[in-house]
Amino acid sequence: MTNETWRHGILDLDNVTVNMYNSDNMGFYNMPVARYTYKYWIIGDDGVRREWRVLAGGFSGKANVNMYGRNNSVYLTTGMSYMKHWQNEGLIQSDGASNIVYSSFSYAPTLSKLISPTDPGYLHNTNMIKLSNIKLYGDENIGMYFGSRIKGNAAKVHMEGANELESVYGYNNKAAHIGLYQGEIDFSAKIGEKLTIDNQNQQTAEGNLNNTGYTDKTVDGAVGIFSESGQRVGIVARGDVMEGVPPTAAEINAHRTDPAWDRWFLYKWNNTTQRLEVDKNNIGPGYGFPMGNDFSKDPIHNLEVAKLDIRFGKYSKWNYGFGKTRNCN
Repeated sequence: MTNETWRHGILDLDNVTVNMYNSDNMGFYNMPVARYTYKYWIIGDDGVRREWRVLAGGFSGKANVNMYGRNNSVYLTTGMSYMKHWQNEGLIQSDGASNIVYSSFSYAPTLSKLISPTDPGYLHNTNMIKLSNIKLYGDENIGMYFGSRIKGNAAKVHMEGANELESVYGYNNKAAHIGLYQGEIDFSAKIGEKLTIDNQNQQTAEGNLNNTGYTDKTVDGAVGIFSESGQRVGIVARGDVMEGVPPTAAEINAHRTDPAWDRWFLYKWNNTTQRLEVDKNNIGPGYGFPMGNDFSKDPIHNLEVAKLDIRFGKYSKWNYGFGKTRNCN
């Protein structure tokens, strides 16, 4: 199931069951957003003018997920994202090895800090992840993973044309590659309570890894929450992750004839030449986006986990509740 970051509501799942077999599958995917679809103004049915992004929704309800194969993800989010809520009351189980419940390569800012406190949507933009019933039986499973990088330097957005525009406007694409999460986390998991979903006396072939010291009678090498992104105080949101303060409109127009300044002007698609062409008569979103989105209002902090309950069962061996490469709280 895929949710469009830039225009979705809340998908409320009513006791859905998902069974994953084989490898490289994902259950729920939050698509990344392109910069120019990040912020719109709309008029609601009540006549109130709102920013589009205050309507960002999420996944909620009850979805039971069973992962029988390897290298799968229940939830995946990539690219710049303002997914608001990931809440699941269902049971998520992993029979197989090397699966991840929640996998993030997204920068997810707290949007309420970016908009005016008087805006009608101000109080509705605190990100939340609440996964309270996770059970891991295979080796080297991960409950929550915040990644350090997706391969490549191009932006990770929802279509090829958007990727091209991200490049010509010179956007900082670090936000498209790294798992920086500024919201709230409520996570509970049990590791090694059983060896299989159906309570057999040994792991399945897909669940047992043939590593030194591992056995099919123990659950080995799992991690509750693993942060590899290096999220920490000191990373500058407006500069390190997102665009810094742009030059003024007067400065941009004064350099109209300088090709080095083309990124600040509007690009349009020419149907005849089948290519993007710069319009030097109009300043583009390469200027408008960083001017209208001051991410310094939401300073990067350490990864914060408000509520954590990870328990190790009688079959658990060499497992970890929390793993990190840099600061986390």
